[in-house]
Amino acid sequence: MKRSERIGKGAFSTPGMSGGEVGPRRANLEQGAWITYQLKRLGVSQRALGHSIGVSQQMVQRVAYGVSTSARVQKAIARALGYRTWAEVLARCTDCEGAAA
Repeated sequence: MKRSERIGKGAFSTPGMSGGEVGPRRANLEQGAWITYQLKRLGVSQRALGHSIGVSQQMVQRVAYGVSTSARVQKAIARALGYRTWAEVLARCTDCEGAAA
């Protein structure tokens, strides 16, 4: 039996999604570079963003690059970039692959 079957479909939903829809949770390296670039472009440091929500700069970086997941950090990054949800951020990154180059 798969873990998702034992726990339930909704346990792996992206925050803000309804009805157990499973969405993208982790960024890839290319998206992480884009997210980092966009934060720098807006003058938002990972350290300041982390401090504002009570996590380290390293945690913000790990979430941005998809090494870790944290709904709280994902939401803070999305808001800092002007998006409502993490899914919107990743969708935009997918549309703009290579835009940071």
